[in-house]
Parts: sequence; structure tokens; C-alpha cells
Amino acid sequence: KLIGQTRLPGLPLGSAFAEIAVINGDRPKQASRLGHVPVELTDELHRLWNLNANDALLVRILMRFGSPVAADQALTVASDPNAATKLRLAMLENLIALGDASIVQPTLTMFATLSDQSLQLAVLDALRRFSDSRITEQLLSMYPKFDDVLRSRVRAVLLVRAESAIAFLAQVDRGTISSADVTVDELRRLA
Repeated sequence: KLIGQTRLPGLPLGSAFAEIAVINGDRPKQASRLGHVPVELTDELHRLWNLNANDALLVRILMRFGSPVAADQALTVASDPNAATKLRLAMLENLIALGDASIVQPTLTMFATLSDQSLQLAVLDALRRFSDSRITEQLLSMYPKFDDVLRSRVRAVLLVRAESAIAFLAQVDRGTISSADVTVDELRRLA
């Protein structure tokens, strides 16, 4: 789970500290891909893939090696309402770490249909890395329907980029979004 992630020294592991990078205004970066794969390893990975293409760790490894098939599998499983939530979350973690801009539209489509908050939060984490007007438009249009937890995460996604922050604040100015939703800390980061 920590592959490609940097843990700040002295902080305990766990989701309570997952927002530290966002609070400081940093955007998650795509984890690096690995270069050359030895033939022996390639053969073994393909053998394992044929046994179980839904293994989240195997998908992550293959995505790390740049496999578009593995990335498609991660997106397919994450989008599958019949898949177990734990597996969907694991595939979303893979997309958060290694997905490229091609995941934006399918992930937005998936987000619009989700009702499970843990999946919604994971999708927002996957989208956070991308600067795309479609993300801003969809999140702003859905914002009034969200509970406080989702609203907070949506603000974290929108307020890290100038374009989406301006669009968000324009909604606040128009009264579409309540100014009470925006915390002092969020305003301080924008200053």
C-alpha cells in the first residue's frame, strides 16, 4: 500500500494522516513507472495474470511496469458495482498511484453513480491529481448533494488548483455554495 508513497517521519500510519499533503496544498503526483522488465519476470507476471487478473497487487505491479491492460482492469473492477468494495478500493488505490489522465472521464462517470462513501472518497483522491475542467464542472454541479465529509474532500480537490479554486469561489460569490462551508484554514491556503 505504501509503494510510491512518501511517509513523513514521526507520523503514524493510517487514513487520519492521509490529508496532510492536501492541507499543505501539495498535489499527489503519479508514482514512477519502472523501466525494463526482465523476460523471466514478464513470463511469470503473465502466468499470474492468467490465473487471477483481479489480484490488486498484481495489477499494481503490472501498472508500475506500464501495462495498459492492467490499468484498464483496475478501472473496470473499480467501476464494477458487483465487485466487492474492498477490491474496488484496492483498484482505486492503484489508479490513485499510477493512473494517467485517461482515467478522468471514466472515473467521473463512475463517481456519478456511486453511493458508497468510501468509494466516493477514493474516487476523489484519484481525481485530485488531475487538472481538468470536467472534474471542476462535475464536482461543482454535485456539491450541493454531498454531506459534510464529501464536501470537505471536494473542496480539498478543487482548492489546490487556481482554475478550480476560482470556479469554486465564484459559486460562493453567487450564493450557490454557502460561504459557511469554507473553513478559515482553506481560505488561508488560498491567500
